[in-house]
Amino acid sequence: MIERKRFSVGRAGVWGVLAALSTFGSVGCVSRTLIIGQDDHVNTDMHKHRPCDRRTGEPVEITIVCVYGKDLDADGSPNDELGPKSNVTARDWYERRPQPGDRVDDETGHNRFRLDKDQIYLLTNAPPEKIYGKIIGAALRGGLIDGPKVSRKGVKFDSMALHDGNASIFVFPKFIDRDGSVLSVSPARFNPPGDYDDELYIKIGVNDACSENPQQYISNITREGLGGGKKND
Repeated sequence: MIERKRFSVGRAGVWGVLAALSTFGSVGCVSRTLIIGQDDHVNTDMHKHRPCDRRTGEPVEITIVCVYGKDLDADGSPNDELGPKSNVTARDWYERRPQPGDRVDDETGHNRFRLDKDQIYLLTNAPPEKIYGKIIGAALRGGLIDGPKVSRKGVKFDSMALHDGNASIFVFPKFIDRDGSVLSVSPARFNPPGDYDDELYIKIGVNDACSENPQQYISNITREGLGGGKKND
């Protein structure tokens, strides 16, 4: 006769099992937090003809875009310009970003980027019905109003692609000129995302703010200020 042994788990063991199951169930994505340092004023290009003390700027929309190797696989895909060595600019993104109603498998010939909604996160004041992606905060208003450092959570990235050399997180700023055109500013870029800590650090603002030709910028400062650090492993 085969002896049947009864397996029992104490209360502490039950909670341990549940915790393990919960962790296993969340393996698919990891959460990233964006830490943003700001100059006193941002998005000031439309005010560059004002006296320096009146170049207060306007709120700036920020878009965080998660790109995976699979997004670059199709021959001739417009997503090729979102590769890790591309020269894509903020103007390129805002001219060709996906729109509400777009489908990833849309083959109508349009030249817009084709990405899932859950790969795009925005800091914006636009109404949700006009947004393709997920809103995680309002547009930024500069250090004098928001504070010199702000934090925005909720950016999800596929954990299986963290160290893929073709995977990147781009951060595009919607700096505009007096005519409303988006400036061709290079984005902040994290490639591959797994080489960085869970908190991604960027800085936005304007260089030579009082000059005749001030330069808007966004930069990855993970290796520099705000306490950020790139992983060594």
